[in-house]
Amino acid sequence: MTPLAVIGGALVGVLAATGSTPRVPQPPTPTPEADTSEQSGPWDLLLTDVRVGHHEGFDRVVLEFDGDGVPGWYVEYVDRAVSDGSGYRIRLPGESILQVGVSGTFWPGPGDPTYYDGPDRLPADPAGALTEVYVGGTFEGYTQVFVGLDGDPAPFEVFTLDDPARLVVDVRGERPAS
Repeated sequence: MTPLAVIGGALVGVLAATGSTPRVPQPPTPTPEADTSEQSGPWDLLLTDVRVGHHEGFDRVVLEFDGDGVPGWYVEYVDRAVSDGSGYRIRLPGESILQVGVSGTFWPGPGDPTYYDGPDRLPADPAGALTEVYVGGTFEGYTQVFVGLDGDPAPFEVFTLDDPARLVVDVRGERPAS
């Protein structure tokens, strides 16, 4: 018997004796529940780009930043889109609204890189579940974005990418048939 077989057999015996089964890592499960994560590194992220795309089975919103930190986030479904700071209500097409808040961001001063200068409202692909993305801006270190969806709240997952720093929100589903 090889040493690997002996070790494998011993592991099976220990697992059987303890009633445990090996745990296989699973990918993150999309959820319609609120999702949060703390920011790390310098509080120096500046929003530079926002992109919206449709892929088979999900829509993706990407917020891109200049800076060295890793964005934190709070993402949740809300009844109404309300702008931080002003309290103004933002109207979005669709039946559900996903609020994306990003921590670790700042509003630029003289000599800083340029803040996102794209449109406030980005249309979504008609084939996807998203209707529109509204870029609310940055207020007191937090950047706010709202995502309109057709239909009920859909499961979503949030993660970061680096080089450059990006926050990615994937929303599952397709546009409901009319």
